[in-house]
Amino acid sequence: MTAPLACRFSAASKDTSISTGKERDAESGNDYFGARYYASSMGRFMSPDWAAKAEPVPYAKLDNPQTLNLYAYMRNNPLGGVDPDGHCDWCQKAWNRVVHGEAKTDQERAQQGVNNDIVLVRSKVKTEEKTGYTIVEWTPVGAKNIKDGKLQGGLPSPDPNNHVVLWESKGGSSYELKGESMVPGIGHDTISSGKGGMYPPDVDQRWSVNGKRVQMLVGFDDAGKPILAWQIHYDRSGDTSKMTTK
Repeated sequence: MTAPLACRFSAASKDTSISTGKERDAESGNDYFGARYYASSMGRFMSPDWAAKAEPVPYAKLDNPQTLNLYAYMRNNPLGGVDPDGHCDWCQKAWNRVVHGEAKTDQERAQQGVNNDIVLVRSKVKTEEKTGYTIVEWTPVGAKNIKDGKLQGGLPSPDPNNHVVLWESKGGSSYELKGESMVPGIGHDTISSGKGGMYPPDVDQRWSVNGKRVQMLVGFDDAGKPILAWQIHYDRSGDTSKMTTK
């Protein structure tokens, strides 16, 4: 397949530098990006993208099918940015830094703003016997329902218009979209307890409602005051998952 026009690179007449500043190998005709080689004649990288920490599909974003192609340049959108080193995650950050002034991934930018009117409350915790997974259900409630260290009026029914999304960071990586609400207005989190689970030991999570980051009510202290957190950390390295707030 012929590469898109904006993705074709022409070699300079006197040296091996090309328009993106990358070096072209005279023998193969491929362009060296650092992480891997790019073939401008085919409009694709010659090897799949990879990450320092092994992942099935590095830098994949399930809400964007183009990210599942590990050979594509700039998600098959060469006009959408540049790729400085051959890693998709960095090309997102570099482009967003130039255009939006933020060296963040698309997913990090998606959590702009803070919703101070909604708090997520753990309304249900259940462990499946067969899989060993702990299912945690978070329900959005009005922040005004938390007064004097207590949840006022019980747990109200969730607003079906609330769109709840979980964002997760694995091993200190960028926050990525983990999942959306299975039931309108309710967020569901599946936590694998104990060693050998499907998730890495250290996972940081935060939630957004209607595109804005919200706090989570994770419990009450000895004085009965609510413990609110913008982010929670799950350590799955032990026999059971341990949750701490950040």
